[in-house]
Amino acid sequence: MFHNIYIDPQAYAHFVATHEFPDPTVLVMEVFTAADNEPKGIVSKGVFDGDRVGLQIAVKDSHSPAKHARDWAYYIPQDVNDPSHPLHASSPAFPDDACESCHQAHASLDNVWVQFYPTLRKLIK
Repeated sequence: MFHNIYIDPQAYAHFVATHEFPDPTVLVMEVFTAADNEPKGIVSKGVFDGDRVGLQIAVKDSHSPAKHARDWAYYIPQDVNDPSHPLHASSPAFPDDACESCHQAHASLDNVWVQFYPTLRKLIK
């Protein structure tokens, strides 16, 4: 699968300067299948983004009425683990023990898995 991450340029600039995401920051991750064949045969080697099968959102907001550990809340309006992959118009934040605990255990910086994204990873070496 491929993951495309989107972030507001101002939040990115703040992270570059401070190694911390500002409050509020929204990170959007689209998850795509890794396709290796396309109808016109233009791509003859490698893989590319195929169908979108997931959409996940992380929001850093210390002012949210629903307090989460480390100020991040996680939303999954399209779950890659759901075989039908419906896209929901809205979704509640996942409980902290479902997402937050894994981020605390494995994230490299500010509760974000920066280590998997070359553009961010190079900033923290």
